[in-house]
Amino acid sequence: MKTITKYIVFFGAFYLAVTQIIPRIFALGYEAKNATVVLQGCDSEECSMQGTLTLNPITLDNVLIKDDGTRVTFRNEAIAMIVIPQESSNE
Repeated sequence: MKTITKYIVFFGAFYLAVTQIIPRIFALGYEAKNATVVLQGCDSEECSMQGTLTLNPITLDNVLIKDDGTRVTFRNEAIAMIVIPQESSNE
């Protein structure tokens, strides 16, 4: 019985780490500059926003910081497409 309890605790901790803790640690350092975000259900240019894309580490919502400093927060379900340009290396 003790062995089963140890397995339950181990897998519970593993599940918690993979689904809750690791994504939040990743969100702390995530930043995509010059990202373009297109929202669901809209085909006009107003739905296409550009700026620096980050993640809120508490809610894991996307945060787009526009060039004028405006912060736009939205969930993954609201996104139709994200374009993140590849960083060029000067070699």
